[in-house]
Amino acid sequence: MALKEPIITVLEVTWLITVEFNVWRHIMKQYKVVYPHLSNYPDPIVLAIGDVVIYGREDTEFPNWIFCEAIHSKKRGWVPKQILSKPTEENKATVLAHYSAYELTVTPGMLVEKEFELNEWSFVHTTHGEKGWVPNRVLVIRLDENDHIKRSKREVRTYDNNV
Repeated sequence: MALKEPIITVLEVTWLITVEFNVWRHIMKQYKVVYPHLSNYPDPIVLAIGDVVIYGREDTEFPNWIFCEAIHSKKRGWVPKQILSKPTEENKATVLAHYSAYELTVTPGMLVEKEFELNEWSFVHTTHGEKGWVPNRVLVIRLDENDHIKRSKREVRTYDNNV
């Protein structure tokens, strides 16, 4: 009895597994917007490594966000404490990473991909390629194509009390 050629080769199996994993990984990064968020800063502060800012007050609602003013542009906005040096006695700090405070305006039903999160905010990009910050409380993870999502009771309770 002669051996028949396999219906599918090892290379094809490897390719299928890789494609399936990448699709799964892609979906796991997707989030669905469940509450609206309107950008409060249409002309955001944008900083480069080495820029100097006036180090202002820390946000009480979102800890570790510092209200700063860029010395070079005079623009003001919220900056993550993690990318600032310790302030001097003159309340000046050096920026340690490139940063843009651009916030996205989002509406319920939009899909976004999270690049990273910091201090209860996420840096995301939309399906149209627009990038910016949104508060974590307006997002839920999108687990599959049927929009099976999960969200902790704490997140829902916290956001609903703040609306």
